Amino acid sequence: MKLRDALIFRLLAGIAAGIAVGIAAAHYEMTSVLRAIKTVEELFGEFLKFLIPLIILGFVTPGIIDIGRRAGRMLLATVTLALGSTLVGGFAAYAAGSALSDFITGGALSTADGALIKPAFTIAIPPPLPVFTALVLSFLLGLALAGRRESVFARLFMELKDILDSVIRRVIIPTLPFYIGSLFVSLSASGKIVPILSSFGRLYLVIIALQFAFIALEYAIAGAVTKRNAVAFLKNMLPAYLTAFGTQSSAATLPVTLQCVKENGVGADVVDFVIPLCATIHLLGDMIMITVASIALYAMQGGVPALSLFIPFIFLLSVTMIAAPGIPGGGAMTALGLLGEMLAFNGFQKGLMLSLHMAQDSFGTATNVTTDGAIVMLVEHLSGKKTDED
Repeated sequence: MKLRDALIFRLLAGIAAGIAVGIAAAHYEMTSVLRAIKTVEELFGEFLKFLIPLIILGFVTPGIIDIGRRAGRMLLATVTLALGSTLVGGFAAYAAGSALSDFITGGALSTADGALIKPAFTIAIPPPLPVFTALVLSFLLGLALAGRRESVFARLFMELKDILDSVIRRVIIPTLPFYIGSLFVSLSASGKIVPILSSFGRLYLVIIALQFAFIALEYAIAGAVTKRNAVAFLKNMLPAYLTAFGTQSSAATLPVTLQCVKENGVGADVVDFVIPLCATIHLLGDMIMITVASIALYAMQGGVPALSLFIPFIFLLSVTMIAAPGIPGGGAMTALGLLGEMLAFNGFQKGLMLSLHMAQDSFGTATNVTTDGAIVMLVEHLSGKKTDED
């Protein structure tokens, strides 16, 4: 928890240091320093590329296995509403991001992908299997092992998840501030850091505004359907929002979320089933962030993001992020493979996506947790159960 609490400050420190080093190195023509930093950046990028299929296989498979052992009308209602909310959020984010792409980018193009700075050497680390192969394999194995959690293969994937979780927490997360700092060295050395940072600021405004809008919308819908006070619902969820904002973890916020939803009059049996499940599959905040940021990074390279390109991306992302809350910045981690395969993002763009996501992860996690409260009230109503107040 301490690592997670300090991560945002370490990321900001890494960005600030990267900008300062890049400006100084460019001013004094310290080519050797830039090449050394670029070499480390490339090596870490190769390591990330190697891990991506394993992360998909190790996190998506156990997530599907865990969902598959549940059954009944309540499961169907929860999965339908949670994935529906995530998908609607994704398409709304696409519409807003496309309409506001000129505002976000400010008309500035970012060709500073580090190509002008050559690494001293590179070492290719081929991933053990392609991203889409890992994704399809995860679906097949997860569905085949659903309800068989105690089988040998199911335990194998649970163990793989634990191993990867350890690698991410002990290697990837501590190294991220240095990696992200190296990306900003390349950006600042190009002389384009001011317009790019300005674009990132406008990007966050759009993302956070959309997240707030969806929180309000989902509670308005829950209030209208259940014929109860949506404002009171939302007020009771404030402790969960603030806890999620501080911890950046749906899992760590779970006890607070359970208590807040029960204070909204939802039956304990419904809460205890739906909230832990939503913490795994309902990632509205992450979907909004990743979609809008993808459009912005795409547009900054001079491209026009087409809906036909983003429709399959949004659908696959909604499923790929299953179990992503198990790791810090999990939404972005699991999205990296799709960004490369479907949107043709290079290593530099994927690194920027990772840094953008981690810097706003508090808002995304808080959105996920808070809107879970609206989902659980709708599930209770649709499943025919009465609230405690009734």
